[in-house]
Amino acid sequence: MNTQEGISRLQIKIMAYVSMLLELIAWKFCDVTSVAGIVLHTIGALAAPLYCFLIVEGYLHTKKLSLYFLRLGVLAVLSQILYSLCHSENPFALNGVYACFICLLSVFLFDKIKNLPGRIVVLSIILVFAALGEMPIYGMLYALFMFRYHEEKGKRSIGMVVTAVFTGALLFLLNGGVMQALMQIAAILSIPIVLQYNENKGEISQKLQWCFYALYPLTLGVVFIIDRFV
Repeated sequence: MNTQEGISRLQIKIMAYVSMLLELIAWKFCDVTSVAGIVLHTIGALAAPLYCFLIVEGYLHTKKLSLYFLRLGVLAVLSQILYSLCHSENPFALNGVYACFICLLSVFLFDKIKNLPGRIVVLSIILVFAALGEMPIYGMLYALFMFRYHEEKGKRSIGMVVTAVFTGALLFLLNGGVMQALMQIAAILSIPIVLQYNENKGEISQKLQWCFYALYPLTLGVVFIIDRFV
């Protein structure tokens, strides 16, 4: 593959962060039925599949998986206070990095447990913990589809569509909001981005990598300050 064409992992990270930021802004400052809210939530829906894609790529390419788990785990703990402050309406919900940690754990267990009954039992237990954070259920589905069909782009895309539609349908059944359900289904717009991935990590240094880790709690802190004091 010509790695000069397509989209690098760094570019996908930037897209994932921007979509996450817009989703956070939409929840904090926009009515969900307003034009701004609909646009921002629609773009924000791309965050979940893009971050799950990055988690799977990280799992497949990291040299030290234990350190990968450790970084996500520590960042999830450090981010939780700011996340709870930023989401005061539900202070016991767990943050997006926690959700990414659960996705990584799900992929790891799916990869290591080879028998189907064992996978079902273990992943069902993990699903309970996934429900405590962002991307409940559907984050795991995205990650598992992307890992299972990593080399089969067509099946991977179908899995992403199934997950997006399932998420929208579940949201509609729970909340009855047609527009909110459609905005979640808009996550399928991430499929062309993932298909353009050129297997190149991009020009990313160790310092820049740490900056990406720091962006999440920093963003939560800035949004909290704006929401409370501006």
